[in-house]
Amino acid sequence: MAGEALTSYSKIPRPTRWDRAFGNAEMSDDDIALIMQQPFFDQIGEATFPAQMLLEDILRHDSRIVRYAQGDVIIRHGDYGNSLFAVIEGSVRVLLENSGDVRRRRPGQGRRWARAFGSLLQSRSRVENRDLTRYEIQTNRDGARRSTYTKIRDLDSIVAKSKTVELGQGEIFGEIAALTRQARSADVVADTDVSVLEIRWQGIRDIRRFAKPVRDQLNNRYRELTLANTLAREPLFSGLSEEALAAITQQSLIETYGEEDWYLRLQKVELSNRLGQEPPIVSVGHQLDDVIYVLSGFGRVTEPVEQGERTIGYVRAGEVHGLRELQDDHSGDGTGLRQTSLRAIGTVNVLRIPSSLVEQYILPGMSRNRSSTQLKARPGEDSQRRLDFIVDGRYMNGTATMLIDLTRCTGCDDCVRACASTHDNNPRFIRHGNSEADLMITNACMHCVDPVCLIGCPTGAISRIEETRTVAINDAACIGCQTCANSCPYSNIRMVEIRDESGQPVLDTDTNQPIIKATKCDLCFDTPGGPACERACPHDALVRMDMQDSVSLLKWIER
Repeated sequence: MAGEALTSYSKIPRPTRWDRAFGNAEMSDDDIALIMQQPFFDQIGEATFPAQMLLEDILRHDSRIVRYAQGDVIIRHGDYGNSLFAVIEGSVRVLLENSGDVRRRRPGQGRRWARAFGSLLQSRSRVENRDLTRYEIQTNRDGARRSTYTKIRDLDSIVAKSKTVELGQGEIFGEIAALTRQARSADVVADTDVSVLEIRWQGIRDIRRFAKPVRDQLNNRYRELTLANTLAREPLFSGLSEEALAAITQQSLIETYGEEDWYLRLQKVELSNRLGQEPPIVSVGHQLDDVIYVLSGFGRVTEPVEQGERTIGYVRAGEVHGLRELQDDHSGDGTGLRQTSLRAIGTVNVLRIPSSLVEQYILPGMSRNRSSTQLKARPGEDSQRRLDFIVDGRYMNGTATMLIDLTRCTGCDDCVRACASTHDNNPRFIRHGNSEADLMITNACMHCVDPVCLIGCPTGAISRIEETRTVAINDAACIGCQTCANSCPYSNIRMVEIRDESGQPVLDTDTNQPIIKATKCDLCFDTPGGPACERACPHDALVRMDMQDSVSLLKWIER
């Protein structure tokens, strides 16, 4: 009887790292040979790669050749990028000034309503049902893809009125956003009909690991080409001459603090000792001989109190530390010493700008009210506890954090039921989490600024959706390795056993063990009304909050 029941189960091969090529685009031997002739790769020795991860295998599965017509937008300023590009044939144009001419082609509301209505019609009565045909691999043999952005019809006029850079065969672009998981810093458009090689994050990571020439080349490009352009777009450096920007980029130090795998140990470090685990970038009482500009990551700002330190704020990418103190010192009101400390939360990349350059180029053109992003007033007792709670838990990383006001929440679970009805009858969050007083941060994906869950994903199953910038899981590409669930420092990703459309468990053809997949909140990205949990709360007790918006956060907490 048990044998008969077993044979009725659906079975599929357990997915592996090398099952699905990037974009399902099939790379031929001729394609690989063409790639290896490009300047970016001809210096790499195959011998440096291990037998289980040859360079050819990485390129075949983690890269694709994409063809664009003149005027097609390849990458767009402000979008989050997971891939690096190299020009194979033709040329591209980097628009260094964000003119607003490049707009995303978004799906209309009609399309989103159609998807939502279709989902309603196909709602299932059992948990985690899957249409198993979604796991069949469809191969795209020509490698072409349709641009998700508007096509620029009058590129010549934009080039004439804007500052641009032309990149030809062998040139690379998009590498910094791919490596740092930050937003793209410029629009890039096809200047001619062009063929480009696109390598996703997983391939870049493995190539950098085993090929030192590539690693060195990317690091050098960042300082020589990318850093000055990045700074030129920031309000603090806007209006500076090319000479000033060149001096700052050449004479400043790029430094990294903290551990790259901090997220693996976050839950193991006691809250009372987390500040002690954060390495100091600058310390109170030291000479004020430079200003810290945060390139990526977060830093905790502290001041001395009694025998220890207390948190008074935090800085993030694009913000500075020490500038107001230097401004006070420059005007004669300071002491020449640092009044606060800055510590690395997780991994932080900073630019250490000499004070002499700041005084020469930056201070003369700025007013006091834009001198610093850190808190100007010390928090009260209640605000201090909330600030410690947010920083100690690293919750400022979230762009859509689920907050629950415990004074209004009745535990009716309408939010959970709404989520379940939208997602295969299995809610994508758990209505509990850490709390401070009446504020609870729920175990739901926060769609982080720096989503560490996608760092170790071997197949690229986790990525940002360009239309909404939410962090989502491609169920078909997920191999159930649990790397993301183990990496998430907030315990917001769960592994589930999937079932076929009849409700039977789906088993591995070789081992007869259940096939598991990663699941998490996707912010109901294909639902016109937004997150079902937030819409369903009858007591206005739940909100999805961008933790970078400190004004809205404080207003919601203290309403």
